[in-house]
Amino acid sequence: MLRTETGLVVKRLRFEDDGWIMISDNAGWVARAVEESDRILGRAVWFGPEKAVVVGA
Repeated sequence: MLRTETGLVVKRLRFEDDGWIMISDNAGWVARAVEESDRILGRAVWFGPEKAVVVGA
């Protein structure tokens, strides 16, 4: 979970050549670089039903 200028978001972080970027499993959300003003608040963990379909794993 990150606090951004637009509010709280739960995104995946990936390190690339230029630095950290936020990516998402949500359709329509455009990946963007983590900015200096963004703050990492914690980690989100999802526990679902035994036969759950995990997208993007």
